[in-house]
Amino acid sequence: MDTERAADDLEVETRRVVDRLRTLALDALARRADEDADGDRTRADLAHATAQALAAAAAELEGTGRHVVPRLADSTVADQVAVCAADLAAAVRAGGGEAQAAGALAALRRLRGLL
Repeated sequence: MDTERAADDLEVETRRVVDRLRTLALDALARRADEDADGDRTRADLAHATAQALAAAAAELEGTGRHVVPRLADSTVADQVAVCAADLAAAVRAGGGEAQAAGALAALRRLRGLL
């Protein structure tokens, strides 16, 4: 997979996930995710963890230190995922990173399946 295609695929899946997160009611975001392996994380917690993973992948590609994505209110997780994914897509386009994009794509698909 080339870098442009990898970034495009990442952006498409990001839109799907972010749209789904934005349509969930706050009480739905606060509910435990049924398929969560840990069993006690909410959908918002899982979205935040995905945003953190996306930020870490972008930082790796950019050669910067890891960025900590703050855990804010549940209502912000869609925006956090959107911003972190956009940063990663830009980093992929700037210099490779197909492996990071593939990992991020899998993480986003997994999250969408849990929502």
